This record gives sequence, structure tokens and C-alpha cells, in this order.
Amino acid sequence: MAKDRTNEQIVYEAIGENPARIMGGEWKRAANGWEYLRGVQDWPRRGCVTIKPSKDGDALTVFFNHDSGRAGTVTRVIPYIMEREGLTEWEAIRYIADVYGLRLVFSKDQQERITRAQLAREVFPSLREALRENPDGEAARYLRERRKFDTFGDFFGELSPASIERAREVLKLQGKTYTADDWEALGLTEDRAATGYAVVIPYYKRGTIQGLLYRNIRQDAHPKYLINTGAKRGFYCGRLVYGKPAYIVEGEIDAIRLTQAAQHSGGEIQNVIGMGTAKAGDDLAALLRSHGITSVTYIADTQYNANREKRTDLTAAAVRGFRSLTVEGEPVVKSLQIVEFAAPEGVDLNGYKVDADSYGAENGAESLAVAVQFEARDAWAWELDRLTEWEQAHRTASGLAPVGDVQERFADIYTHCGGPFERERVKQAISAGALSCRLAPYGITPDGLNDLDEWDRNRQYYNRVKQAAADLNKAVQEQANPETVGEIARRLYEAQGANTRAEWEAQLSETFADELDAIRAQPDTLATRWEVGQIGRDKQYHRTERVEFWPADITVFCAPTSHGKTAVLFQAAINAVQDNPAKTFIYVSCEESKRQLTERALNVAIDIPTGTADEYHRGKPCFIEGTRKRTIKAIIRNTAPPQEYKTDEIGGPERFDGLRACIKREFQRYADEIRPRLKFVHTEGSAESITENVLYYVQQYRKIGVEVGGVFVDYMQLLTTDARNYSRHDELKDICKALKDCAARTELPVIIAAQLNRNVLRDGLDNITVANIGEGADVERIAHDIFLLWQVDKTPLGLYTKPNQQTGEPELKNGALGFRSKRLFTQTLGHPENVELKHGYLYIEQMKARDGKTEGWGLFPFDGERGRVGSIDTAAMNQ
Repeated sequence: MAKDRTNEQIVYEAIGENPARIMGGEWKRAANGWEYLRGVQDWPRRGCVTIKPSKDGDALTVFFNHDSGRAGTVTRVIPYIMEREGLTEWEAIRYIADVYGLRLVFSKDQQERITRAQLAREVFPSLREALRENPDGEAARYLRERRKFDTFGDFFGELSPASIERAREVLKLQGKTYTADDWEALGLTEDRAATGYAVVIPYYKRGTIQGLLYRNIRQDAHPKYLINTGAKRGFYCGRLVYGKPAYIVEGEIDAIRLTQAAQHSGGEIQNVIGMGTAKAGDDLAALLRSHGITSVTYIADTQYNANREKRTDLTAAAVRGFRSLTVEGEPVVKSLQIVEFAAPEGVDLNGYKVDADSYGAENGAESLAVAVQFEARDAWAWELDRLTEWEQAHRTASGLAPVGDVQERFADIYTHCGGPFERERVKQAISAGALSCRLAPYGITPDGLNDLDEWDRNRQYYNRVKQAAADLNKAVQEQANPETVGEIARRLYEAQGANTRAEWEAQLSETFADELDAIRAQPDTLATRWEVGQIGRDKQYHRTERVEFWPADITVFCAPTSHGKTAVLFQAAINAVQDNPAKTFIYVSCEESKRQLTERALNVAIDIPTGTADEYHRGKPCFIEGTRKRTIKAIIRNTAPPQEYKTDEIGGPERFDGLRACIKREFQRYADEIRPRLKFVHTEGSAESITENVLYYVQQYRKIGVEVGGVFVDYMQLLTTDARNYSRHDELKDICKALKDCAARTELPVIIAAQLNRNVLRDGLDNITVANIGEGADVERIAHDIFLLWQVDKTPLGLYTKPNQQTGEPELKNGALGFRSKRLFTQTLGHPENVELKHGYLYIEQMKARDGKTEGWGLFPFDGERGRVGSIDTAAMNQ
């Protein structure tokens, strides 16, 4: 069977010998390729198209030179054929092969992709007609009443048992047959319809249906969308018009709404693209470049937070993404505009959101078209507004914000404008009015911009101080004693705006007594209830390290998905509050809402065990297994208990009243002992904003005599940065610097959860290293200590056991097991090789210790339903 690359190479070689057969027209050989002569209606000029080998030499690239000899579009041949013929990738390869009479061998997966794309195109008309002929059905009512679509057009279909059967009959009459697996993979099943995915959206890419997307019509359904197997939610768009501006929205429904509104735009709105779950990256850059699109209008989702403040971070991230789109080093987007919809008067802005879909639904298609055309503003103008807001919020006693920061933020906006014309417009904008008054004190004037070299010289001092801080921070992370990090970072921070020589003089002239005072003032480590150790040759447990959190430094708990990293953070936070009655702790979550955080904390803190119905029946105060969270909610809401408590066999309401009284006492204990000193914050802000807020509130607490003991952050991979970086790798560097800076400047321990790469579940526990931390080299570098977490109950047994040849019972793959995985199992009675997992434990291992050993591990009792992590069980470790 030929491999994927082999098929591509075969068709590229054929095109390279004679491009006219697939491209049309007449061609002549040119230097290292072919040059178009004549004969294709869309290419009137000789030499306007050339075909050459790609830079890596394994494909052919088409150059469309429409702009007086300057390259206007660059794309590879296969994507060009996909676009021209409306085909998927493997359909295009097969199409080219048929044109040249080539014999290709497709893998089963490739053939299935081709077949299922064809099935999607052939089956959708039946689903569309089923929707039109069933105006009172659930799908039609959902679109008409809840989503307020007046017409459905070719954008929607209905999934129901009747529509599926009708589609099968239509295809059968046409002589077309597909396997049950094809229907299942495409999602055309009665089970999917029964679970609420009744609205079908044909997934258009470049004007051709390539798959089917299903929208759940039920309230609060999750996930809202499903797509057929083997497909991914990329960019949703019709056939794009070369050279026309693109209008980019967030989701598919937004794109459909705007496409329907486009008929009211006088032909101005074309090239509507829905991002779906995709983001601005290489794929979008290639799509825009291949169609000569250099102008983009981005219709943002306007959102408000719980404080009724407009969120700008998501739009700012999108602007950075569009600015960073390049092909072969050349920026793709030359002109970027933004549309933000205003909130209606009188609406409650708490959590309010308006996007293209909701705006069109409420105001009509014509109003949507007008708003998109006439309310669009240049991205640089939007960014300047954000800059002035930042400047006002960060003014110091001098009446100005840090000069270097303002200049740097402005320079980033100015240098990333699309070209000389936009830069000239920025100069005009800052030359008069409020902007001039705001920015002139920072040296940001049209005359100053005319001499950028002089302006840069004025900023050199600030940049030197900033670079020195970054260099020192790196040195401290890798080498220096962490006990001095806080003082050094504080001095560098305060040195901004001061003479660097004076700062050097201050440090060099510091007395030894002052240095000793700094050590005396250093806070102690924050000890936990946990320890790790080893089982020695004497079969006894020997402790190697107490798990403790170092001040002015970072501790990282890393785990695969759903293996307990958040549970450990919560248990550590609650234990810290209980063990340090004079200290307050801050818990920041980028994942869970304030309500979810409180709910999780109560579940962990309520000191009532979870047992069986039989234990409950015997009068033991306990939750019945599987009911813990539901029971807590029932008590809070003062509603009826879960059904499991209502049967006569286990005591009825009287016994539940006793449990209710115990739970309410635990509520009061939590309110008195934990709640005042464990402060929860949910945020979707950047690492920098988290750092700034932690610094501010730690300072405020200290002013009133409240001692803060530590900061917990959940979790690393959900953090973003305000820095204008163009790769996630660079973004992680800035996030790590921000977190390290937060620890150093507050002299507090910062405890972070981090995600391990998904491949660890495939490769197994023995193969995990710190390099497996998601996106991780910088995470590893900043950490003082790193601990690995692994929930024993979720160990994939197929990686570690095999059936015994005689008994069929599972036995360890001893030859393939490492020291870690053997710790998860215990021998059982019967056949000496029979093994079973040590259920109910969390495995913790110290993987980095800047001031200790990395040999320690432990098994800790873990109640997954409660989320509780107990103290080390040395007896289980000895088994």
C-alpha cells in the first residue's frame, strides 16, 4: 500500500512533466519550472502564472503574479485544485490521478475520507428538504423561535429518524450505497438525533460541503456541537472571491447569520469566514494568501465580566493573531478593522455577550449588514484606545504612567500597522485632540516618529534596565539561591526610572549587616502534611523530603488529564489554612467559576466520609456513594434529598435529618475556620494581570495587618499573556517570568498545577519526565520543586499486565516494567503472579528539588468523590 507522501509525489511528478493537462492553457518550460503562455480565461497575461518546485523540493508551488509582476498569491498545486474543484485533499489527489491516468493505492483511512465527504454532499439535500417540510418539528422551531432565523436556505438540515430513512431511500433510488460504518462515522444515526443534535449544518470549506456539523437544540447541552468522525472544525466559508476583503467571525452560526445579511450590503460583504474552534495561524494565513486577501474585518464577540466591564483581552489576542499571519516571512493582513457591537440600553451587563448571531437575531439582517459596514474601525485606533485606558490606570504619583512601558506599547502598535499609509494615519491621529494631550508627555508625537532613531535612543535606558532584569531573572532561575531572589527582583523593579549606576552603587555599597537582615527577614517555607520517601533494602520506609512550598519561588504539581492536580491544589490550600491560623491564602482558577470553587472546597472540607447504603443504614453519618455532591447541593438549596436516601430499607427521612444536621455543622465550621482565610478568584485574565492583582491585594492585606501565606494557581496551560508574542513558546516564557516575578516580589510561595502531555497516558508512567509537562521547558526552569501526580485507579492496565498463559489471570509484564509502575501493583493470593492495582491511592513523586533530593515518592489515600488526599500510606508502599 502506498504511503501518503508517495501518492503526493506521484501526482506532483506528473504535473511537473506536463502542467497543461490539469491547469489548462499552454505552457513553456522556464528556469526550474513552467511559465504560462495563454489559453485560460482567468489568466489573460503571459507569464502571470508560474509553477516551480517548493522550497523543500517535494511539492510544486503556483505563483500568481497579478500585481504588475509582483507575486500576489502563492499556493501549492494540490490546495489550488482543491479550491478550484471544490474537493477534499484526497479527492483532489484522486482527481489529479484520474486526469493523468495514474494508478494510486489509497489506504483504508484515505478511501474512507473520500467516501464520507461524498456521502455528506449527497445526503444533505434530503436533510435540508426534511427541515423545510417539517416546519413544526423540533429543529425548525429551534431555528425559528430560539435562534430567530426567518429563512433556512441551504445552511441547515434536520436530523431525525424520518430524515435519515428518507435520505437512505433517495440514495438507494440513485443507485448509491454506503456502509453502516460510513453513516455512523458521519453521525447520521438515530442515537445522535435522540440526544438532541437535531440541527445539521453542512460544513462548507471554500464553498464545498466537506462534512456535517450537528448543533444540540437542548438548553445547556454540552458539547454544543459535534462533527463527523475524522473531520475537524476548521474555517467555515463559502467559495472565496479573489482579492476581496474577508469578514471573519467566531462561529459557524455567526458566519451563516452574516452570510444571510450580506444580501443587504450591496455586494460589499463577501468572503465571510467562521473561525469555529480554529484560531489565526498558519492555516488561515495560507487561506487568505491563496486568495489574495489582504484586508480583514474582524467581527468580535463583545463580552462583559461579572463587574459589568467590557472584556478586551480576547479581542486583543485576536488582533495579535491577525497581525502575526505571515507566509514566507511576509505579513498577510495589510489592513485590519474591528467591529464591536454596542450593548442595548438597559440590559444587565453582568456576563452579557453580543456577537454577529445575537445582534442579527435581535436587530435583523439589514441592521447587521449596516453595523458591519459602517461601525468597523481600524484596529490601530482600537488599540490606541486600549493604550490610553492602560496609561490612565497606571499613573503614579508623578501623574504619568511608566514612560518606557507606554512608549513600548505604542511602538508595538505603530510598527505592526499594515503599511506606510496606515502609519501616516496614526501620525495624524496623535497630532491633535485628546490623543495628543495623552501621549505627548511620553515623547509620542508626529515629529518624534519622524525620527525613530532619536526616539529609540530616548528609550534605551528603560530597555537596558528591563533587559538586565530579564537576564538576572534567568540567572536566578537557573543558579542563584532562591532566598535572595525576592530582594533582587524588588530592587530591579524599583530601579525603573532611576539611574542604573546609582542602583549599582547602592547594591555594591550595601553592608554585610544589611544582607544578614535580608536573610533574617526571609519567610519560612510553608510546610504541608505530606512527605515523600523511599523503601530501603531493609523493607522499611525512609523519608527523604517533607513536601513544602518555598517563599519567593514556584512549586509545580503536574499530572495527566483528570489525574488529580486540582484536587491536590485544593487539599494543599485547605490544609494550609487549617495549619496556619494566622495566614490568609489566595486561590486563583482559570478554569472553574467562583461557584464551582466554593462547591469543590466544601466537598473537600466537609469531614464526613462517603460510604455504602449499608453503612448509612447502620446509622453511621456518611454520604451514600455517588451522592456526595448532590446531597451537599440539596442541603444548600433546602430541597428534597437524592432518591438514594428515600427508600424505607435505609431509614427514610429521619436518618437523613441526622445527616443534614451534621452537614450544616460542617458548613458552619467551614464558614468560621476556612472561608475567611481562603480567598477564591476566577479569572480569564492574563498572567500579567494575575500578577498585578496578586501584588496589589497582598499589599492591601499587609497594610491592614493580614499576613498572606501563599498563592495557588490552577492551571499553567490555561494562562495567557499580554505580551505581543507570535508563538505559544514565547508566550509561555512570558507567563513563567510573570509567575516567577509574582513569587519573588511578594516573597510568597506560588503553587501551580500543570498539565502533562496527553501522550503520557499512551506511553505509561515509566516514561514520564519533566519534559512531558505541557509546553514545558520554561515551566521546568522556573520551578523550585516539581511533583508528579498519578491516580492509581486510572492506570491503563493494558500497558502493564498480560494474561497468564496457564490461568488467564492478569500478571505483570515484569520485563517491561520500570520502578514506578511496579509501585502501583500488589500481589494477591492464588497464583503467585496474579496482581491487582493498589486502588484508592494517588501516586506522588518528587521530580525536581532545587534544595533537596529527587528520590522520594509516596502513595497517598485518595477519595476521588470527595477530592481528599490523605497522608502517606507507608504500609501500601511496602506491599
